[in-house]
Amino acid sequence: MSPLHTAAFRCAAVASLLGGGCFTSIDYSVLAPECISTCDCNVVTILSPVSDIPLPVSGDVTVAISLAAPKETSASLALEWSLDGEQWAPATVVGDLNDQVVTAKGTFNQVVWKSVADLGYTNTDDLSLRVTATSSCGTWATYVASEVDVYNVECTLFLEQPDEAVDGLTAVNFTVSHPDSTDVSVRLSYSTDGGETFLPAILEDGDCDGDGQADLPGGLTTSPGGEAHCVRWDTESSQTEDISTILKVECADVATEATESVALSEPFLVANDPEPDPGEVVVTEVLSEPWLTSGSYIELHNRTNHTLNMDGLLIEIWNSDRDPDTTAARGKHQLEATSGTTEVPAKGFAVIADNENPQENGCIAVDQPWGDNIDLRRVQHIRLSLGGELISNLSLTQAGFPLEEYGVAIGADPSTWSSSAVEDDESWCYQTTAVPSCEGVDEIDLALGTPGALNDGC
Repeated sequence: MSPLHTAAFRCAAVASLLGGGCFTSIDYSVLAPECISTCDCNVVTILSPVSDIPLPVSGDVTVAISLAAPKETSASLALEWSLDGEQWAPATVVGDLNDQVVTAKGTFNQVVWKSVADLGYTNTDDLSLRVTATSSCGTWATYVASEVDVYNVECTLFLEQPDEAVDGLTAVNFTVSHPDSTDVSVRLSYSTDGGETFLPAILEDGDCDGDGQADLPGGLTTSPGGEAHCVRWDTESSQTEDISTILKVECADVATEATESVALSEPFLVANDPEPDPGEVVVTEVLSEPWLTSGSYIELHNRTNHTLNMDGLLIEIWNSDRDPDTTAARGKHQLEATSGTTEVPAKGFAVIADNENPQENGCIAVDQPWGDNIDLRRVQHIRLSLGGELISNLSLTQAGFPLEEYGVAIGADPSTWSSSAVEDDESWCYQTTAVPSCEGVDEIDLALGTPGALNDGC
């Protein structure tokens, strides 16, 4: 218990013994020598913030002050601050500090200190607050709260940890707060050497949070409690391999561009290797019985968020009840590196077909023809592999798979393209949209199909 509290209790005890006020004509200095003037029974105490409860404060700080006096009903306060305990400055507060409530047992009064106005945007763990009360008796003994932790960073960032592996165009989510709700900007950079060096991240305009508005790195709204934002990072523009990465987000003043705070991610994988891995390429549409003899095709879909180089990808087909696990493929075609053929963009398509001439294949835009290498009629199995590693395995012999029909392609429902269900029979159905017409081809020879485009739903 502090000496001031002890004095207060002794003065209160004397007051009780004397049947009322602390100060009478009776000489009671023997009972309570502290009570030698009319203010010595009065106690002012800062209840919060205090160093005993190590919670940092920031911005507008509520200072709880207790005022106790046996004979007073009101008092005026003076609040000061110091960084060294020697030089004191008046605290900037909200409202009038006069006529604060005083009771014999002590009453809480709240004073709002505008810490940013006095300290600016700085941090300290050794600030002292001093409060002095004045009433009709004169000036009370002061009270000092020391080692107050003030955290006044202008902009505070919370960076959401990216997924374990990201690729291509990636949403970076973060929350930014500011005690004055001031707009800020962010800068993104990345490191592939464990944080030793950072390079600027290329951002792409667009909506990454689904609110219909472009999410940009400048002019971001803030609030003391934090506002959620995101930006789109084009990882593929600078990283075209699989590599461990650390992301850094800096919060900056809009006017001065000065960095105010920094947030770092834990390491994660940026996976932009252009060579397809298992499951990254799947078959999403097949036309095996076209109206025109050379109009059959297979549509391949890049399921990733980055460009894949399909050079060397091997397409193998089995029909006539041949078992793909025990017999050689009936036909095969390996994609060759030709202009515009093997580079398939994120979520894009490659149409591999019998013939690349639109007048002969029924107006189909083809990326690469297989010539005489494949006969797609009555196809039952289609496998994709690269360097002996299986990439995709589609079996058309499943019980619920649509049967071949002349001039009608079968395709996987787009809602299944990102999951393993893309190769399940219930995900496939007949296509209902006709291939767009072109010069030299009769309408009757156009297939129902969507090669190189979004499939019809099932």
